[in-house]
Amino acid sequence: MRHPRPAHVTQQQAAEMLGMHRHTIRRFIETGKLRLNRCGLIPTEQVDALLSAD
Repeated sequence: MRHPRPAHVTQQQAAEMLGMHRHTIRRFIETGKLRLNRCGLIPTEQVDALLSAD
């Protein structure tokens, strides 16, 4: 049985999903390409938007 996709992911998980280094994800956050929620997680739809932009 598969688990549903999480609504939010960590910076490391986002990096793995995008095939990038986590330092690149940190730069994306600093420049506003990605935003963190109040808990410090990245909404999965933001990661999906970056994936579909390629």
